[in-house]
Amino acid sequence: MILDQLAIKYGTDKSSLHHNYCRVYEFYFQFYKDKAIQLLEIGTGGYRFANKGGESLRMWCEYFKYGKVISVDLYDKSGIVIPANGKFYQGSQTDEVFLKSISVQRHDIIIDDGSHINPLTIDTFNIAFQLLKSGGIYVIEDCHTSYWSAVATDGTDFKGGTHEGTVMNYFKGLCDEINLNDDLQIRSIHFYKQMIFIFKK
Repeated sequence: MILDQLAIKYGTDKSSLHHNYCRVYEFYFQFYKDKAIQLLEIGTGGYRFANKGGESLRMWCEYFKYGKVISVDLYDKSGIVIPANGKFYQGSQTDEVFLKSISVQRHDIIIDDGSHINPLTIDTFNIAFQLLKSGGIYVIEDCHTSYWSAVATDGTDFKGGTHEGTVMNYFKGLCDEINLNDDLQIRSIHFYKQMIFIFKK
């Protein structure tokens, strides 16, 4: 797989050496590979360090060589290497004004590899899905945090996945909405291990 080779080359945890996300990504993204798409990835990696992160940004830039890749992170990333077809913006993933300001045109693909905090991930989806093109793909990574017993930033204990406020339970609920609400802008939702793909009408 070309994408997995690039993931290993750049050291991103999306590769088969870690989460093994690239197998699923390439299944859907191969049709976009040689097109002038725009991809927004939330979460640049490297935590608080300005000179760390950007592994998946560089991977996407090489894979979508005719496309534009935008990376967003809460922390400064002024010290990382960014390819010519890449762009970094510092800001919060739940800041609607900020996300709209960097979305001059709607995105073909949006990937949330940001905080992985359940309420923030849900809030981000409700903001950023509006910025996705019709027919576009929205991806949420690392959904296993829905099953952690850790307490959320607002004090909610997610009780190992049984709480209604988890990412997984939220999107399982949207599966019902797809069948009940003709006005919903979601065509389908695909679940994979630790990943959710949401397809816009």
